[in-house]
Amino acid sequence: MDVDYRLDVAEINERWSRAELLDTWTQALIKECDDRTELITTAPPTGIWRMDADGNVSWGRWGNDWHSIQDESEAFFLRVAGPGEYRYEGGDLGVLVSRGRFESDDGTLNERARRWIDGIKGHYAGTAIGAGVADGGRIPIAALKGF
Repeated sequence: MDVDYRLDVAEINERWSRAELLDTWTQALIKECDDRTELITTAPPTGIWRMDADGNVSWGRWGNDWHSIQDESEAFFLRVAGPGEYRYEGGDLGVLVSRGRFESDDGTLNERARRWIDGIKGHYAGTAIGAGVADGGRIPIAALKGF
């Protein structure tokens, strides 16, 4: 563009290293950890969710972008597994994005993260499948529809 300019890289680095300018976000891939296989009948929709002071998680509003999250009491949930699909041990349910951190300094999930995950998972419901199957009611993952 034939315009002369100068960049002060040290000044830019100093400005971006200030703690007050840090914008901390976290994300969690929510998986099914219980030993079960279910046909999902109800699933939380993609959107912005809220957590109240008691740790209860409820639907907030439709949204497809986490940048509208106001504070740590809100999170964006991107549903991966929905009604008509299967929930099984190790399967992905969705992705949760929030302001703040979900990990303690020792790398374990903090209480807020556990409440968010339990709250979102609590909005899933399903019908058990495979009852009476010889291996105790479990269906091999490869046998699930769509795999």
